[in-house]
Amino acid sequence: MKSSRLILRSIAFLVLGITAATHAADFAARSPAVHFRYALPKAGEVIEWACGEAKSEPGPDKTYNCVLGFEGGYFGYQRNNPGSASKDRRFIFSLWDNGFVTKGEKTKKSAKNDDAVTTLVAKGKNVDAHDFDHEGSGGHSHWEQAWKDNETYRFLLGVKADGDAAIYTAYVQLAGKEEWNLIASFRRPNTEAKLTGIYSFVEDFGGTEPQLKRVCRFSNLWVKPARGKWEPLTEARSSVSSKPGRDDFDHRVEEDQFVLSTGGGAEATQSAGKSYSVKAAKTPPQIDFAKLPAK
Repeated sequence: MKSSRLILRSIAFLVLGITAATHAADFAARSPAVHFRYALPKAGEVIEWACGEAKSEPGPDKTYNCVLGFEGGYFGYQRNNPGSASKDRRFIFSLWDNGFVTKGEKTKKSAKNDDAVTTLVAKGKNVDAHDFDHEGSGGHSHWEQAWKDNETYRFLLGVKADGDAAIYTAYVQLAGKEEWNLIASFRRPNTEAKLTGIYSFVEDFGGTEPQLKRVCRFSNLWVKPARGKWEPLTEARSSVSSKPGRDDFDHRVEEDQFVLSTGGGAEATQSAGKSYSVKAAKTPPQIDFAKLPAK
């Protein structure tokens, strides 16, 4: 009998050990990336401008809140390190090449590069810009800035034609400020000048603290067609990256804001693959495009 109890106890400890190890392994993986993909108000319109606001709740480092993602690039802000100084936080704008080109190949003059490589046109003060060739290739820019949690920042993205190429430009308006700050302009060859596939996402790009929740709120989203007035984005479809063993994510609408949340061990909400809507904001962006900074 004593021997049987010892065996049962050993089995119990083994099961607990396996369960704990499995749980730890789950939380050692990155939190799922969660997305909202917005429906354009009118099909077929050529969109030249997009504008939106975002508010990030306190959370861990290695968090990327993409506010205005689009077909070909993404634009948002990151917590890179645990601190709150400018060296720890940044605004990011990246545009992919028209095809994959390594950094080494980009230094060579060729017809292929002329047709594919994204090039820097301009960048703002204290903005770092360079090529990249991981997770695709293209042009990257970031502005180190001590942005704060629970404060609202505005993001403005535009595109214009340059021959058979498109020039994309990103601006940020800091919380409580009126002026726009240029992040960068990039030129992408063989690209029609229009914004398509507009989306937002929240990403755990480090995978070191998935047990902590990452939350960002997106609101006051607008697009402007080439000929026409600003139109609100009020409809979105939710999606999530595939992360076996993790379902602690959420998509929801609160106070007419699209809210994305990932990590923290939250109970599964089955929120992916659904449609969400908010009321249209009443006041469109008031932007004097002629006065936007060029550097």
